[in-house]
Amino acid sequence: MTDSKMTKLPKAVLTAAWAIALGAIAPMLDSTMMTIAIQQLTQTFATTLNVIQWAITGYVLALAIAVPISGWLMNHFNGKRIFIGAVIAFGITSVLAGFSWNVTSFIIFRLLQGFSAGIITPLMSTLLVKTAGPENLGRVMAIVSTPMIFGPILGPVLGGFILQVASWHWLFLINVGITLIAVPLMIHCLPNFEPFNRQSRLDGWGILMLSIMSATLIYGISKAADYATFNNGETLLWVGIGVLMAVIYVIYDWRRQHQTVLPLNLFKHGQFAVASSGLFLANIAIMGPMLILPLFFQSFRHFTAIQAALAMMPQGIGMLVTRPLIGK
Repeated sequence: MTDSKMTKLPKAVLTAAWAIALGAIAPMLDSTMMTIAIQQLTQTFATTLNVIQWAITGYVLALAIAVPISGWLMNHFNGKRIFIGAVIAFGITSVLAGFSWNVTSFIIFRLLQGFSAGIITPLMSTLLVKTAGPENLGRVMAIVSTPMIFGPILGPVLGGFILQVASWHWLFLINVGITLIAVPLMIHCLPNFEPFNRQSRLDGWGILMLSIMSATLIYGISKAADYATFNNGETLLWVGIGVLMAVIYVIYDWRRQHQTVLPLNLFKHGQFAVASSGLFLANIAIMGPMLILPLFFQSFRHFTAIQAALAMMPQGIGMLVTRPLIGK
């Protein structure tokens, strides 16, 4: 009886953990639901795959840019307010994306969505650690992460169902319902999180250089697909700019003695370098097919949206299986 009481999680801790997880569910589902709607979005906006793919690529880039900014925000402001504000911002940008009037506005709103998601995702883990405490961390993470890991499986299926019975607009408007439930719960259940370190500084130049490097490299490589060769002026220009920015960042990191947003001396550690390389290659193998396979199923096999979504379930299961192996 005594052991049972000792192992029982405090109700306040468990409720706060679920509130945090609920706030992060919308970005998690949104990133996987979008892949099933590429064909319909391409037809709706009368554009090409090369253009509409920036709704996904831009989302990921904006998310990556926001991650170091989220750490700076936690260092300077109340973590509870930052997290709730980011969830509200994600809900608002979801509405804007759902009512996009052309492909340009859609991509812009997706960028804003991705930036909001980039604040939410790292803060979720940080706030869970602070909420649970060292004595409850393992059990809280095990309970809360269980439904979260099913996002790669359930996201495309939910997206396919929505496209089947409604329209692509509801892929984004559904986030409003989640936001309306999550925000009051977080306001009521989450404790305040005082700033971690007000003396910390944001490496704005480093973030800017890495952002330009990533965007230009991706754009240059995408132009190579248009010409079916890397030996063309546009690809060489944009890839060259990306490589130049990488070289400038290396010099910048060296001059700042690795006090940058991405300290390059981390890669001197073998385990970090191997893990980073493994994650990079794994994401190429996993995320690439998540864009291509739905198009293949719908364009060449003439599957409906829900059929294509169900056919994507093995891909989601593969993500669940491979990620733990990569982490080792």
